[in-house]
Amino acid sequence: MTIPRVNRLLVVGPARTLRAFVRDDRWMRGLGARSFDLLECAPSRHAWQFETDAPPVTWLRRESRGWPALVFVLDYDREAWREKGLLKARRGRVAHHRVRY
Repeated sequence: MTIPRVNRLLVVGPARTLRAFVRDDRWMRGLGARSFDLLECAPSRHAWQFETDAPPVTWLRRESRGWPALVFVLDYDREAWREKGLLKARRGRVAHHRVRY
C-alpha cells in the first residue's frame, strides 16, 4: 500500500496571469491529486492542499515552463516515512530539498 504525501502548493505571480492559470483547470487533472482543498485565494497568490503518491516534480517543471511569470512552491510531508520536502519551480527550473527525520 502506498502512503500518500500531503502537499501544499503555493502559486505566486501577477494577478492577471494567476487568474488565467486558475481558470485553466487542466493543471489539476495533470497533477493526479486527490482531496483538493483551496487554502488561500488572494489576487497574486493561491494555495491548495492535496494528496499524491509521489512529489510532482515533473508536473512542477512542466507547469512552471508553461507559466513563466508564476512561481510554484510545493511543500510536502509523509509522516509515516518521516519525510519532509520543499520544491520551488520557476521557468522550468526546479530546486528540490528533502529531509528524512
